[in-house]
Amino acid sequence: MTLKIFKKKPLIWLYVGGALLVVAALVFWCIKMSTDPERVFWQTIERGLATRGVTVHSEQTSSGTNANQTIRYSLGAANLSHSVTTLSQEGTTVKNEMIGTSTVDYTRYVDIKTDQKKADGSPIDPSKLLGVWAKGQVGSNQFFSQAVFGASLPVGGMGVPLANLQADARAKLVKQIRNDATYTADFSKTKKERVNGRLQYTYEVEVQPVAYVAMMKQFSSDVGLHGLDQVDPANYKGQKPFKLFITVDARAHQVTRITAPDTGGEQTYSSYDVPVQADLPKNAITGAELQKLLSDLQ
Repeated sequence: MTLKIFKKKPLIWLYVGGALLVVAALVFWCIKMSTDPERVFWQTIERGLATRGVTVHSEQTSSGTNANQTIRYSLGAANLSHSVTTLSQEGTTVKNEMIGTSTVDYTRYVDIKTDQKKADGSPIDPSKLLGVWAKGQVGSNQFFSQAVFGASLPVGGMGVPLANLQADARAKLVKQIRNDATYTADFSKTKKERVNGRLQYTYEVEVQPVAYVAMMKQFSSDVGLHGLDQVDPANYKGQKPFKLFITVDARAHQVTRITAPDTGGEQTYSSYDVPVQADLPKNAITGAELQKLLSDLQ
C-alpha cells in the first residue's frame, strides 16, 4: 500500500524527506552551537553573575603551612559567608570557623592541637577558647571580604566573579570583561572530557592583571563592598599575565574547578544557587576578649 502511494505521489515524499533533513540540520546546528567552547566560556561568565550562592573549596601549601578551606557565600541580594579553615604546620593544627556579613564578622576556634608548650613547660590547654564566638566591630567586614577576595590566586582569590547581580550591572560587567580582554584563550585547544557522565571543558586562560583588578574593583562595588575602592588598576601595569586552568560544566555553564599553576593553588566549586544559611551567634564576646584568651595560652 505504501509503495503504491509513493509511486502516485513522489513529490510529497520528497517534501517530507527535505523537511526531515532541514529539522535534522537545525538540531545538529543547535547542539553544535550549545557546546561551542567559546560560546560556553562566555555563557559561563554570564551565568556566574546570576548565581545566588556557591561553595568553594581550596587547598594550598606555602612556607610549610597547609591551608584547607571551605567557603560558602551568597553575593547580591544578601551578602553572607561561612567558612571553615584548617591550618597545619609542624605539629600544630588549628581549625577555625568564620561567619561574615556586610556589616560585622564572627569567628571562633573549633579545634586546636599542638605539641608546643607554655612558657613554664606545661602543655597548652585550649579548652576555654574552643567554641567561643567573637564579634568584630560593627562596620568591619574583613572576614567577609577575605572569604570572597582571598589570596589563593596570583591577584586576589576569585578566578571568575560569582554573584547575583541585577541585569543591568551584570551586562555592564560582562561588557567590561570582554572589552578589556580580561581573559584570553585559544578556544580551539579546549580540553574536552566526560566526568561522571557530565561534559566538561578545561580552558587554559591568560588573565591580564590590570583588566582583572579593574574587573574586581567594579565587581566589589556592584555587590556593595568597598575594600577595593582605593585600589588603582594602573599600579598593576607591567605585570605579566598569569595563567589559570578553568574547568566548566559545558551544559550547566558553571565553573567546577580553577587551578593556578604559578602558585599551585586550586579551587573546586559546587552547590550553586544554594544560599548560605547561618545563624548569627548570640552572646558573642569582643575581639579583645578573644585576644586575651589567646594570650592566656602562652
